[in-house]
Amino acid sequence: MSKQNNGYDAEAFRKLRRTRDPKLRDKIILDYEYFARASVIKYARQHDIYDPDIIEDLQEEGVIGLIRAIDKFDPNKGVVITTYAHPYVIGAAVHWLRDKKKIIHIPANIQDAAQRLKKIEGCKLPDGRKLSSKSMEHEEYVNAAADYTSLTLLQVEEALRFIDGEYDVSQLEHTPYTDDNGDDRSEDFNETLSFKDSEFDNVAARDLIADISGDDEQVEYILTKYILDDETFDEIGSELKLTGSRISQIFRRSISAWKNRQRTKYGEVRY
Repeated sequence: MSKQNNGYDAEAFRKLRRTRDPKLRDKIILDYEYFARASVIKYARQHDIYDPDIIEDLQEEGVIGLIRAIDKFDPNKGVVITTYAHPYVIGAAVHWLRDKKKIIHIPANIQDAAQRLKKIEGCKLPDGRKLSSKSMEHEEYVNAAADYTSLTLLQVEEALRFIDGEYDVSQLEHTPYTDDNGDDRSEDFNETLSFKDSEFDNVAARDLIADISGDDEQVEYILTKYILDDETFDEIGSELKLTGSRISQIFRRSISAWKNRQRTKYGEVRY
């Protein structure tokens, strides 16, 4: 089988599309898991997300997005799988962030610096002017605020970003998006932010859910509600009388256990 683009094998995907062989599908998922995880880590760093627990959750979401892309991918359209899957991977991570934005950790020193900037807004400077982030030039304000509060220039800059809402992940969905080749994929990316995708193969999704959950009815319920019904962990937790954090933990552990079973069965595969 011919290989191109760093190991991309179009023929393997054509075979999957023809046969829907579950073993081949699992092998392809494992083969591209590294790509999904690396993509999510890169995106998290670009948006100042460093909490290891959150990044781990985001990577699991990215793998779900990868599976979604693999199930929909048509190798005959001339696009390699990584280009096609990237918006799905990042879209799944952003979907999770949008639901869980309140748990993203904002460093305490940034929050404290932001409070100090708010308190000094309008204070009188030695030259008689008022210290104002709205009326002063940005660079001038940053220098004056740093002198007034004894904060560093970097602390003032980060505090201003926090005040201006740049740490609010709900804004991530509105940012322009380009893939690793520099191509504009904003339209594709925004489409993946919703899990209510009429083109998504529900049969494949239910097969995946059954494979992950096994005989565990609770896990099956959680996966079905989250993947097919587009419910948040908090909403699912309310139905099961559990916290959203507990639902997230069950979800993450079930995905990890499933991937470990696949590795035991098939090993690490490279086409």
